Amino acid sequence: MPIPDMAAHGRARRSARQVTTLAARSAERVHQRGPCDCMRAVVASYLGVPYEATPQISGLADSATFWSDWSRWLRRRGYTFATYDYAPGHLRRWIAIVGRGYGAPLHAVVMSGTELFHDPMLGPDRLQRVERGDVMCAIVIGPIGDTEWTDAITRQMSVAVSHGSPLVWCLERLMDSQWGVGMYRLRGQLSEAEEMQRRLGYQ
Repeated sequence: MPIPDMAAHGRARRSARQVTTLAARSAERVHQRGPCDCMRAVVASYLGVPYEATPQISGLADSATFWSDWSRWLRRRGYTFATYDYAPGHLRRWIAIVGRGYGAPLHAVVMSGTELFHDPMLGPDRLQRVERGDVMCAIVIGPIGDTEWTDAITRQMSVAVSHGSPLVWCLERLMDSQWGVGMYRLRGQLSEAEEMQRRLGYQ
């Protein structure tokens, strides 16, 4: 892998710090109020805003438009989210979409490095830890006007992977299913999604 020039390296570090600052505004943990609003609580915790300030977007009632609805809400506030096919365990905060396999309900939590920082669920089913195999998608929220922060994260993960760092998790290959196609698209792995869709079309 080519070594980036020092100017680009400096910009990457500044952008990465910007995301870290954004994600560390509040150490407060916001809990979900209903069975399908974990993303509301996670975004509130991540951005340091009250639960009531987040939109009423339900993972159940709004499943068809869930991610586009969240994208529009974030954009109106000057944010966007980036998805990755590697989990950025080098970051102080990031959002993990977790599941226990095909057919299992998906759930959003806040991570700190490779450790679970906050599961917004209350009750006996609340997660105590998140393993590498649980993470279906990794999300980072950052400023919409500057894409250097997401480029910096991608470069940092590429370097970490090339050095075998345990801080960057390669997310699992998904089984052939429409669910798998959707998860690949969410991760931003569009070629994998299209390839899986073609395989499903031949079945």
